[in-house]
Amino acid sequence: MKTKQENIFSSKTLTYFLQLAETMNYTQAAQLLGITQPALTQQIKKLERTVGAPLFYSVGKKLHISDAGRTMLEATHQIYDLLNTATDEIQSATSATQGKIHIGVLARWKLA
Repeated sequence: MKTKQENIFSSKTLTYFLQLAETMNYTQAAQLLGITQPALTQQIKKLERTVGAPLFYSVGKKLHISDAGRTMLEATHQIYDLLNTATDEIQSATSATQGKIHIGVLARWKLA
């Protein structure tokens, strides 16, 4: 039985998955990621074990994304969009160039 901790995807694994989905080539994706091809293959297999289905399949030497892979790709894009939106909101809320400044002026009254 898997614990909840085992089902959490690391951002590294999702980045690897996205790169492979973009290039559809293990060697090219690994080079772009700065890792070895076996390391990429291992991470994709780990992700496939976690989701319980193959994300890619080969026909001859051509790599294709599976239906499960398409579902994972859409979910991964939604995760990254959500994180980017949250980051933008946080940066806007904490930015010194945004918001309101209230200035009060104390007048000096002279009594005659």
